[in-house]
Amino acid sequence: MKTLLLGLLFSGLLVNVTTAQEDPAALPFDTWQVYTSQQNVTALDLLDQRIIALTTGGFFLYHQTDGSVEVYNTGSGKYRSEATAMAVDAAAGKVWLGYADGTLSVFDPETSRFRHFNDISRNDRFISNRINGLDFRDGMLYVATDFGLVLFSGETNVVVDSYTRFGGFPSPLAARDVSVTDAGIFLATSEGVAIGNPDQDDLKLAASWVTYPSSVHFQNQALNLIASAQGLIVASSPDLNFYFDGAGWQEFTTPQGTGLLGVQPVEGADWLGITSRQLVRIDTATFTVQMLAATGAGTNLSAVMQSQGAFIAGTNNRGFARWSTPETEPEFYAPNGPSHNLFEQAVVAENGDVVIASSPTPGRFNIGFLDTGFYLFRDGTWVNINSTTTTSMQQLNASSLFTTAVSGEQYFFGSWGGGFYRYDAGREELTRYNSANTGLPGFMEGSAFMVISGLAADRTEEDHVWVVSRSSATNTLGRYRIADGTVETFDRIATGLPADARYIKVFTDSYGQLWITLENASESGRGLLVVRDPEGGVDSSFRLTAAEESGALPDERVNVLVQDRRGEVWVGTDRGLVRYLFPDRIITGSALERRGQPPINADTTAFDRIILRNVRITAMAVDGNNQKWIGTDGDGMYLIEESGRAILRHFTTENSPITSDVIRSVAVNSQTGEVFIASENGFAVYSALEQEGRRSMGTLRVYPNPYSYRDHAGSPVVIEGLRDNATVSIMTADGRLVRRFSTRGGRASWDGLDDQGNMVATGVYFVVANENNGSQTGRGRLVIVR
Repeated sequence: MKTLLLGLLFSGLLVNVTTAQEDPAALPFDTWQVYTSQQNVTALDLLDQRIIALTTGGFFLYHQTDGSVEVYNTGSGKYRSEATAMAVDAAAGKVWLGYADGTLSVFDPETSRFRHFNDISRNDRFISNRINGLDFRDGMLYVATDFGLVLFSGETNVVVDSYTRFGGFPSPLAARDVSVTDAGIFLATSEGVAIGNPDQDDLKLAASWVTYPSSVHFQNQALNLIASAQGLIVASSPDLNFYFDGAGWQEFTTPQGTGLLGVQPVEGADWLGITSRQLVRIDTATFTVQMLAATGAGTNLSAVMQSQGAFIAGTNNRGFARWSTPETEPEFYAPNGPSHNLFEQAVVAENGDVVIASSPTPGRFNIGFLDTGFYLFRDGTWVNINSTTTTSMQQLNASSLFTTAVSGEQYFFGSWGGGFYRYDAGREELTRYNSANTGLPGFMEGSAFMVISGLAADRTEEDHVWVVSRSSATNTLGRYRIADGTVETFDRIATGLPADARYIKVFTDSYGQLWITLENASESGRGLLVVRDPEGGVDSSFRLTAAEESGALPDERVNVLVQDRRGEVWVGTDRGLVRYLFPDRIITGSALERRGQPPINADTTAFDRIILRNVRITAMAVDGNNQKWIGTDGDGMYLIEESGRAILRHFTTENSPITSDVIRSVAVNSQTGEVFIASENGFAVYSALEQEGRRSMGTLRVYPNPYSYRDHAGSPVVIEGLRDNATVSIMTADGRLVRRFSTRGGRASWDGLDDQGNMVATGVYFVVANENNGSQTGRGRLVIVR
């Protein structure tokens, strides 16, 4: 490699720069990846030998020819994570989706693009515009909604007509499902079945519809399925099934004794069907039902179809099942991803793993999935560890995991009901700790049911993890030793606490202090306890409250804490943020030293100078530039300047692919700049520009290189490999200064303009970064094409 010595005098340094350098691959930033569970399939269809599986997290296309899979969710342009209905326009090769708010979308698999239509959702005449079912025929989309039936043109993409009156049924009327054939339009409604002739021009007239009331024909059952084909009509409720014999409706039963959840005509006179646990064949001559196959415990069926001679059914937890013959065991197909759309707390481990606890819901409310374990997001791949995938999780009854802490390769999870668990990531070993082997109390006195609401790795003693057992009795704090697996317990501090205050969450700072959130039995906030000595004693703790002299919390219900790179502790409450500039002085300092400071907007013209006042804060993390990522309950995600002087970004479902504005947790990998956002029903990864500064500077990575104003319009030049505080200079080959600016963190950007805001000339430019204390210099080269 040829080297040219340039006589550039910059900060007293002679700079050596190579005339050629390898163009580094550009690391994407300001980009999103969204991950949602594709394992709960709610509908199936077929398009050109591609199986389309609609799921609670989006949908995926399975190519039967080569086994490849394409996944689509909000990160791909989908309107919302979960669609409520699907239909296929086979002639045009399009997929139609309906949503709970009445929005319609059409997806083109050839271009992977979506179009969204709000003709129904913007209707304000009815309480609900929810779409419950779709069918497509002869260029027309038939839409079953909570207020009736809508006809939507698949060619012009506009509403053609809507019907809300059906015979003697009340109006408006919830249509639960729709099926259209040459014989008619068939609706399953909350009142029974309504049948109309699609060739009639007067379907707006109630008398144009033939109706069969549930009270007369369906034993007062609320129907949720209707299918018509081959001159036959079948309708089902969750409990019963009926067919139309030309004169009236006759009941038929399934081997499981429940209603059909899906049917499809197959070759010959028979139909294929499913109940919640069985794949069945329906003899349409006699309407007798034969079981073909059954699923195992915990796996329910949701949709059914036949393709290439195989039987295919959607499941609630394993994607879709495929039986080549009824006698064979099914194969299951689902893209890699989280097992559920449940995310409670995320932590980034030193090895780069993102460790995520799922949900307390099953243990707390006795509803939902029993296999709510934890996830590891590792190099873009999901590892699901729960009672379905991992034998030790089942053996140790590990579910309802909702809190987490990480110490090296030791991952800890608190459960709602089962104690806490230690997962050795290196050995892939799981250990359980409960009242029997820790001395920590159960939720109720004398009970083995243990709720671990707080976990925190000690920041000064690497061998320790702090544990809070949420108890109505002793409410004990535990200190777990990693070396020997023992737990030392500490009774609740009695001095200075309200009698009804209970420990809930625990956080550790770099000063060796514990910060413990307090609530009463009804979950009302009781402030924040800062503890230096958990054994108690003089000057061992102080309770922060809303009072000015006691910390000035915006609200005494504290949800989340974080310590930034300057040592400040930031606290998120039900009514906003506060920062403690001198956290080491909380216990022994003055009232002024312990008073929290709200983030104040530097913009004096702002309507409210206090940033995020009265906003419920649910999550916080600090990035490599010491900026704060703030998650909220219903207002999405904020990025604020390191001292809280400005809102830099605000992400919501309206302007980003995040799946919900309810944010559960946020974590940052400061080395890579990735921001991990766990929301109410999905997980997003945002590649931010900001990353932690490097320990040393040498050759800087500058990209894209070459940089073209035409090809890279709207994108900046990225400079990577910087120290935390540096000054970057852009210079021409002859040493003329083009632009100079200060940076924070390991990565910065340049807009390609000079100091006057003009584009620079085509040529070679040199990037020189000097650490502000003058100790280190970094160098890079950039080619610019005008």
